[in-house]
Amino acid sequence: MYYLNSRYNCINEIDILLSNIKALENPFSPIIIFGMGNAMIIHEVRRRFPENYIYIHEPDIKVFKTVIDSYENIDFLSDDHVILTVGQENRGAMIELLHEMIDQSNFSVTDIICMPQYEILWENEYLDFLKLFYARCEQIIMQKKYRYYI
Repeated sequence: MYYLNSRYNCINEIDILLSNIKALENPFSPIIIFGMGNAMIIHEVRRRFPENYIYIHEPDIKVFKTVIDSYENIDFLSDDHVILTVGQENRGAMIELLHEMIDQSNFSVTDIICMPQYEILWENEYLDFLKLFYARCEQIIMQKKYRYYI
């Protein structure tokens, strides 16, 4: 489980993942994280960006259960700024959450972070997740574009 963040230094990996995100300059940009790893990134994002909303999608129920059973500090589950979906069965909820979180005012400043190894271990799920996100962005652009013609 530890290796899902980094095999060498979790904090260093988190620093790299967060070094160029748009939330550094925009305190209200949503942060979307694909995968929980061992939940260290969630705690670090909340510490660094307390005002930003975070949407986490963990594609594997077993990983989620292991994190919940293995770690004492799971206070992020009750945090009002953190939204979590688990597994691919929640596709409808994922779409709805993306529609709620991402709108015309923030779609260009939304960050997507993929936890290390997740793009390899859950490649199809990650690609599907990205398709949902980009479909939402495309919908916003099309609504904006055609709003002036109606």
